[in-house]
Amino acid sequence: MRFGVRLPNSGPFAIPSVVLEVARKAERLGYDLLTAHDHIPWGESQKYHFSAGTVEALDKTDSKLNFYESSTVLAYVAAATTRIKLLPAAFVLPLRHPLVLAKQVATLNQLSGGRLIFCASIGNVEKDFEVLGVPWKKRGKITDEYLLALKTVFSKKATSSFTGKFVDFKDASFYPKPDGLPFWIASGISDQALNRLARFGDGWLPATSAENISIGLRKLEPLMKERGRNMEELEIYNESFLCLASSEDEATSISSKTLDTFSTLKETRRTHPGDFGTANLIGSPKTVARRMKDFEVTGVEGFELKFLASSSESMLEMMELFMKEVAPTFQ
Repeated sequence: MRFGVRLPNSGPFAIPSVVLEVARKAERLGYDLLTAHDHIPWGESQKYHFSAGTVEALDKTDSKLNFYESSTVLAYVAAATTRIKLLPAAFVLPLRHPLVLAKQVATLNQLSGGRLIFCASIGNVEKDFEVLGVPWKKRGKITDEYLLALKTVFSKKATSSFTGKFVDFKDASFYPKPDGLPFWIASGISDQALNRLARFGDGWLPATSAENISIGLRKLEPLMKERGRNMEELEIYNESFLCLASSEDEATSISSKTLDTFSTLKETRRTHPGDFGTANLIGSPKTVARRMKDFEVTGVEGFELKFLASSSESMLEMMELFMKEVAPTFQ
């Protein structure tokens, strides 16, 4: 089992020094991944859709709307770490021109010593698409085309050409070329999402219940076989909120208002119809470990953990408690 830490690139701890401290501590403690949330437009109405912290902590800060761009954040922490892998969770692909993103991704991968994992999603905040003039209802088709375009420019050919409905280019010279860059897909278990995963994905990052992951994997297996692929090729992490404390009551007290707030967000209701609570890990180390084992049985190999903590100091303490009390149960 492997574990990733969602960096506080948005929310109450979105302060450069804290982002750096979390990254360095995660590497020292033995975490496997650093991840960064991705959005471009952001405003008052979206302030509670954050990466780490609590609603109460956010309401106390003067920087409620800080949201640092994901690839820049990963480059920032790459320079301060040496081993830990880097994962955008996930690039909202329809909002980014594939050639510009390809250059950012290839550069970050090379400068970090090959530690980057590419991860894409279709996006789930409609306002982002409205602001940037990208058609919301076509985001799935745009994503599929952009993934093809990225695969084209990442090939070993000296120049690349691509013609599609949403992007086209001819004789594009593209360097550096990333070698063996993994492609992950952040998605749910809809037919469209699973077809995309079978077609493009080396890894899957859902944010759902263990039951839904089992359903998704049963649907995914024949889609993979149709393409001559084995399920063993796929890495599977789940994205989960985590609140770890000495008792169930304490963990619930810290996290309840934040989880209640998240459950009312339009984007949460869209991606978690009825299963939001079952994707999260709240409680004592023993309870959290037991819940994680439910996911492990389905085939989940790792977790992207979004820490619900009342301060940046308590987030760092929670990260340490997790690696001391929970992670060893999987070794």
